[in-house]
Amino acid sequence: MNVNINAAVKVSEIEIKLPGHLMVLPASDPACIASTTAPREDIQRYALEEYKECNNNLRHYGNMRFAEITVFFAVNAGLLSRVYNDQRLASPAFEYLISAVGVFFCILFGVMNRRRVSLWVTHYRRAVQLEEVLGFQQHRLRPKDGPLSNRKAAATVYVITGVFWVSTAILKMVFNV
Repeated sequence: MNVNINAAVKVSEIEIKLPGHLMVLPASDPACIASTTAPREDIQRYALEEYKECNNNLRHYGNMRFAEITVFFAVNAGLLSRVYNDQRLASPAFEYLISAVGVFFCILFGVMNRRRVSLWVTHYRRAVQLEEVLGFQQHRLRPKDGPLSNRKAAATVYVITGVFWVSTAILKMVFNV
C-alpha cells in the first residue's frame, strides 16, 4: 500500500493521505485523529515511519555538512600550495586565475551549503509537525539557535575564505607579493 503523508501549506495543519481517506489535522490537537474514519493505529504507524525518515534525512544533511567542509578545505589547501610555494608560478595571470578559482569554490560551496540548510530546515519542520501527532518532543524541546549556530559557522567559513582569496588577488596586484 502506497501512503503519502504530506505537510499542508499552513504550519498549523497536517495533511495525511491514506488510501480512500484525506484528513487535515490541526497540529495543535493530536486528539482529533480519533474522529477520522481511518484507524488511529494506521495513522500513528504511517506518521511514525515518516518521522523516522525525517530523522534519517536530518542526520544525512548534518553529515553532509562535514563532508562538504572537508572537500572545501582540501580544494583550498591545493590552491594555497600553488600560490604560496617557494617557486614562482609561470605568470602573474596564472596566480590571479588561482585566486579566481578560490573565489569560485567559495561561492559554489556557499550555494551548496544554503541548499543543504534549506533541505534540513524543511525536514526539521516536518519532524516537529509529526511530533505533535505522535506525542514526541525530541525536536520541539531542542534549544533555539543563538547568535552562533552550525549553519552560520559553515557559511562564515565560506565567506572568510572568499575574502581571503580576494585579498590575495588584490595584494598580488598592488604589492606584487
